[in-house]
Amino acid sequence: MGMEFEAIDVDLMDSGEQWLIIKELKKHNPDATYPTMLIEEVVLDFSETNLIDSLADIKPDKENE
Repeated sequence: MGMEFEAIDVDLMDSGEQWLIIKELKKHNPDATYPTMLIEEVVLDFSETNLIDSLADIKPDKENE
């Protein structure tokens, strides 16, 4: 789709890195549940309805197509 993203595998990080990521995650999702996606807003799960609603207004970067 030509959109940039960053995936973070928290379970593969060492304990210090995990602590930092979870601290940041809790700013957006206080329950720190996985998966959590930040798409110009917080999406707390992979439910199709939530993803479609969140992605509806995002347009791909024309330079990456």
